Amino acid sequence: MNIEEVIRFLGLPAQSREFDEYLTAHGISHRPEFKETPVDDINIEAAGLSLVFDSANIYESMYGTLQEQGSMIFSSLQVYSAANDSGFQQYGGPLPYGLSFESTPMEAMTIFGTPTVKYTFSEEPSYVWHDYNGNTIGVTFLGEEKGISWLELSRAEKEPPEQMDFD
Repeated sequence: MNIEEVIRFLGLPAQSREFDEYLTAHGISHRPEFKETPVDDINIEAAGLSLVFDSANIYESMYGTLQEQGSMIFSSLQVYSAANDSGFQQYGGPLPYGLSFESTPMEAMTIFGTPTVKYTFSEEPSYVWHDYNGNTIGVTFLGEEKGISWLELSRAEKEPPEQMDFD
């Protein structure tokens, strides 16, 4: 699996014909369906990827009209580095937009501009860029000059995220 292939399915249910065929071709049998919990995922630890699905209602409220009906909609792709302690292996393909797992916050800002929001969890700075070429890109760094821990890609939400103070 590579990022560019996977993100073309953002906004679709896993049961969508082409998406279903793609997942099957990659040996993935799980198809998220709404069963009381509004979030589900397809974790591919060995590939360093997690496909996150939201209920159709949540997806519509965040992103707008559904492209295709389904109970759970592919809303974001999470991509992990080896330095992230989540249990995922490092994603082995190229990262989008010229990023690499060695990219720093300054390098990311050179690519994307000023982040829409910035916050820090457990000493890991996270930056989010809303509506960069129609997508939202979230990047969590290992530190100011230590590379990327993980990143998340989604379609741009209807409303940009708001800066929150977690201190």
